[in-house]
Amino acid sequence: MADVKVRRPLWIRIALYGFAAVLFASAAIGAQAWYRQSGMIDQSLQTELKSDLAVITADIDAQKRAASALALAVAGEPEMPDLILTGNRDELIRRYSQSLPAIKEKGDLQLMTFADAKGTAVARMHTPEKFGDDMTQRRKTIVSTLRDGNLSAGIEPGRTALSVFATAPVRKDGVIVGVADVGTMLTEDYFSRLAGSINANIGIHIKTADGFETQSTTSKTGNFLTPEELQSVFDGKTFDGAVDADDKHYAVTGMPLVDFSGTKVGVLELASDVTEMTAAGQRALAEMVIGALVVSLLSLVGFLVFARALAGALRQITTTMNRLAAGDLTIEVAGKDRPDEIGAMGKAVEVFKDAAIERERLQAEAAAREAEKEEQRRRQEIEGQEYVKAHHFFMSEMTNGFERVSNGDLTARLDKPFSSDYEGVRGLFNSSIGKLEDTVGSVVNSIGAIRTGLAEITVASNDLAQRTEQQAASLEETVAALSEVTSA
Repeated sequence: MADVKVRRPLWIRIALYGFAAVLFASAAIGAQAWYRQSGMIDQSLQTELKSDLAVITADIDAQKRAASALALAVAGEPEMPDLILTGNRDELIRRYSQSLPAIKEKGDLQLMTFADAKGTAVARMHTPEKFGDDMTQRRKTIVSTLRDGNLSAGIEPGRTALSVFATAPVRKDGVIVGVADVGTMLTEDYFSRLAGSINANIGIHIKTADGFETQSTTSKTGNFLTPEELQSVFDGKTFDGAVDADDKHYAVTGMPLVDFSGTKVGVLELASDVTEMTAAGQRALAEMVIGALVVSLLSLVGFLVFARALAGALRQITTTMNRLAAGDLTIEVAGKDRPDEIGAMGKAVEVFKDAAIERERLQAEAAAREAEKEEQRRRQEIEGQEYVKAHHFFMSEMTNGFERVSNGDLTARLDKPFSSDYEGVRGLFNSSIGKLEDTVGSVVNSIGAIRTGLAEITVASNDLAQRTEQQAASLEETVAALSEVTSA
């Protein structure tokens, strides 16, 4: 036993345990400090992303306002109604095509088009050789302005790229005779200026039937968001991530792009360069680790002095901390009620225990919320399937009913009930076919009465013919008699 004590003195073990405890405490405190610092860094990254997104959205709004102002100004020129009514394309191009480059240089507005009251393009300043197409087939702002007579502005797909458009009505004597359409293409040239001002990369990804198509991007290394992440952002879910590329660290987020009519058409990808911010956080973390190690070493010196007196208490505290580190949250923290430093350590350990218990509770609540979301999604999917089934049933029944009517069966009725969305259509069909059957029956009865009248007229005509024939015979006899008298 003495040899054992000589080889491994109790005070050395206590000192080592104390050092381990202080090291663990330093690590825990450092981890908490690192967690808070990470939270602050994450908050700074979020602020940076929000600020950069705000710059982009503010610039797009500014383009919308500038386009609106220019469209209203051009549409309000006195000669504009007659130029559109007469289709004077050459005069329109002469007036505005030369000033368009200066407008683009000052405000990024590079699209200007004039269309008539039917939405047919009369002249395009940016592409003079293209005109005569029906713009209402793809431009909702033009449709809205021609319909309502108000200025319409928003994001819409253009001929070659997603663009910001403003459409103003052109009136003559209070009647809309056409529109003036001004816009900005959201291309790489447009976003390059913004990307340079906010030190970020910007990309536009348009939703297609096969996924997403990158329309424009300022990044030379490709997209920062995966197709799955793009779909998540498109579905309205918040995404914030981090990506390393070209020896730089980027904070990445996305925002759904909504057109003038409120329809989502794609995703705006933003990757802000946060390399310096991340490096500063790493330096702070390294300093924190070094500080924790220095504190631990100094604490070791102190524990070497007080090791013998604190050996038993520290052994209990160490055991408790090890069990907590292993995940045993049922253990009772020993010594936490003592009024001395050992009790303070016990209370600190109790805080860690409570934090771990709270973390498990929060994880359980998060799992429950996730299950609830999954159940809600499943219910929505079932409702969607029921709606599709009801729609297919409605189309099948209506097709069969119309086929019977087209084959002359006016007794056709839709007897099977529809869903509440289509029940009114079924009642209207049955009512309409019933009225049609009554109308056709009345026509058939009228035809029968006409046929009876015609038969009676035929009989009367035959009787008249017979009497006429008899009278003719009598007249012939009279003529013969007169002839004999004349001869005599």
